[in-house]
Amino acid sequence: MSNPLKLKYSGVVEAEPCPNSPGMYHITKGTELVPAGQVMRPEYMRANFEAADCESLDVLDPDRIMRLCPPIIGG
Repeated sequence: MSNPLKLKYSGVVEAEPCPNSPGMYHITKGTELVPAGQVMRPEYMRANFEAADCESLDVLDPDRIMRLCPPIIGG
């Protein structure tokens, strides 16, 4: 049996918070593989997408500052 192909998809989608569903994001500008109109949870976005700008990074990796620059104890 042959090994499965592992492919990465390169594309940019835009999402906005859903006003009626806190914590959910609505895809406003999609692609052929990720069409506009879908609603996604941040957990799904973290698992399947990479941030394309700082605002996206704040949503996908909100704890990065504490992880990368932990507070100095007793300082």
